[in-house]
Amino acid sequence: MANNIRGIQQVRTMGSLTDQRRARTSAGALMEMSVLESTKVRLNLDIERTERHLGEMRQRVAEINAKQLRLKSFVDDPQGEKPAVVDSSAFPIHSPSSDGLIKRRLSY
Repeated sequence: MANNIRGIQQVRTMGSLTDQRRARTSAGALMEMSVLESTKVRLNLDIERTERHLGEMRQRVAEINAKQLRLKSFVDDPQGEKPAVVDSSAFPIHSPSSDGLIKRRLSY
């Protein structure tokens, strides 16, 4: 029966052996500290990226829930559709004239 590797922490590599040998000298210890610091920075960047992605996913789930509620209300009462509320402040007070436009009437 093959040994199952349960996680990355259980993998033994040549890198782990050299890490243990490096720590025996002060220069090796400094090198190991540098490697650990760069690993920590990389992991912190991964955490930030994951948190940002999680926020985007939560926002998308909220959008989906809102859309589902809107569609469900339409399915429950298709005739009870309410007219959309129009915000009059979004439109200009005066519309531009259409005097200079070419008008065509199409007939089928």
